[in-house]
Amino acid sequence: MPALHLLDVPLARLRRRALASPRWVGGYVDFLQIRGEESGMLSIGPELGVSMLGVDIGYVQGYGTFEGNGIRARGILTIYGVVSLAAGGGRFDGEGFGQVGILLKAPIPIRSKFLF
Repeated sequence: MPALHLLDVPLARLRRRALASPRWVGGYVDFLQIRGEESGMLSIGPELGVSMLGVDIGYVQGYGTFEGNGIRARGILTIYGVVSLAAGGGRFDGEGFGQVGILLKAPIPIRSKFLF
């Protein structure tokens, strides 16, 4: 089985009004490349959550042997600092798929009055 290279770039804003359950909102870009092949997938979309729990949903575009498009959604559980577990699924080129993974996320502070 070929090795996979995955890049997940999230961007989120934390709401610090209530420290016990901070709300956050942002967006993500995922890029999946199969080593040794000119194939992969790109996904982009919004993400939001409260405290340790979150969801993201996005558009998926494939290329190479993964030519096609679709949508996907996943639940996110932050287990320790920047480490999160993600599980979900979606529909790609008319077929369903499932996905489980470990994400490493580092928050990037954003100063904007327009996000909340």
